[in-house]
Amino acid sequence: MLSKLSKDKTFYTCLTLAPIFWFILSCFIPINQSFQIGSFIILQSFCWPLVEEIIFRGFIQKYISNKFKANKIAPILLTSILFSFCHLYIHSFLWAGAVFFPSLIFSYFYQKYQSIIPSYLLHAWYNFGLFILF
Repeated sequence: MLSKLSKDKTFYTCLTLAPIFWFILSCFIPINQSFQIGSFIILQSFCWPLVEEIIFRGFIQKYISNKFKANKIAPILLTSILFSFCHLYIHSFLWAGAVFFPSLIFSYFYQKYQSIIPSYLLHAWYNFGLFILF
């Protein structure tokens, strides 16, 4: 799986989309100038994405995919909607809504590879940039 992933141009395109996503968000949401360091960045950028990927892609999307075997789009959309909705408990409506778009990317790569590794790598990268900027 990792050898296929390393040759996947779409995966690299999605990695490069992260700074564009960060820029667009920074146009609408003020950047917090205090640079957050240490364990907070590690927790938010690497630990929480793993937990979220296990729950949302590893369990929820897998379950939805089994229910909608013929439909490849429904699991991606439903998981991303639920993922965004669950972010309302700590984020504003705008932030939670913005989470929807990267979630579509994470869900797509989970579905393509049937593994949380690609979605986790992307999720960790997206979160890392966001927590550095915001």
